[in-house]
Amino acid sequence: MIKLTRLRHDEVFYLNPDLIERIDTHVDTVVRLTNGSEYVVVERGDDIVGRIGEFRARVLALVPIVALDVPGDPFREPAPEPAGPAGELTQQAGER
Repeated sequence: MIKLTRLRHDEVFYLNPDLIERIDTHVDTVVRLTNGSEYVVVERGDDIVGRIGEFRARVLALVPIVALDVPGDPFREPAPEPAGPAGELTQQAGER
């Protein structure tokens, strides 16, 4: 989420940047969403674009932290095969 401020009420709100369709910056900055909603905000268009870039960089930086070894995950490489014949014991009790 990115932090924005409404122009008329100085109300701070957080917006999911994936919903932004376009940002118009003629007189006031208007953020238009894919669902048709519009927000007139204090921030300049360039500032909003910068915040979106920072948000995406933070998300990508978290990838190694949240990457779990989930069975059946198609994006993970398969585990290496164990060395030696399957099911064979390397040393029996009492053998040397």
